[in-house]
Amino acid sequence: KARVPKGPPQDERRIEAPPARPRAQWLSREARMAPPGQNAHAAKRQGETNALNDLEKQGFITFHQVGCQNCHNGPYVGGGMFQKAGLVRPWPTVKDQGRYEVTKKDQDRMVFKVPSLRNIEKTWPYFHDGTEAALDDAVRKMGEHQVERPLTDSEIKNIAAWLKSLTGEVPA
Repeated sequence: KARVPKGPPQDERRIEAPPARPRAQWLSREARMAPPGQNAHAAKRQGETNALNDLEKQGFITFHQVGCQNCHNGPYVGGGMFQKAGLVRPWPTVKDQGRYEVTKKDQDRMVFKVPSLRNIEKTWPYFHDGTEAALDDAVRKMGEHQVERPLTDSEIKNIAAWLKSLTGEVPA
C-alpha cells in the first residue's frame, strides 16, 4: 500500500471547508467575516472631505434618490438580504430560478441574494446570469427591472461613478 505524504501543517486560522449544505449560508457567514477594505467611499465616511469627487457625490445622492439603498445597504452596500430579480418588470432570462431551485417554493422563484457592491467595478460579469459585462449597462438594467422607473443616462453615469468609488483593497 502506498503511503500518502502528509501536507504542510494546517494553519489554525484557515477557513473551514464549506459543508455540502447549505453552501449559501456558509458563503454568507464568510462574507460577513471578511473586512470590507478601504475605498474612497469608506474614506469619506471616515471624515476625509475630499475623498469623493463631485460626480461620485452626485452618484451617491442619485443612488439613494432612486431607491437602490433599499436593497444595497449596510457596510457591504448589499449582501444582507434576498430579493426578486424583476421586481418591477420581469427579468429577461429565467433559466436560473434562484432560491426556487433549492426550496421548490413558488414565492422563491427568481429570488436571489442581493450582492455586495464593494469592488463591483472588479467583479463583472454582473448578475446571477452573467448577462452584463459593463457597469453602466448593469445599472441601466437595474433601473429597468428593480426600481420604479428607468434611469436617465445622467443618473446611470452618476451612479456608476459612485459605485466605482466602492473599489478598494481586496481583502486577502
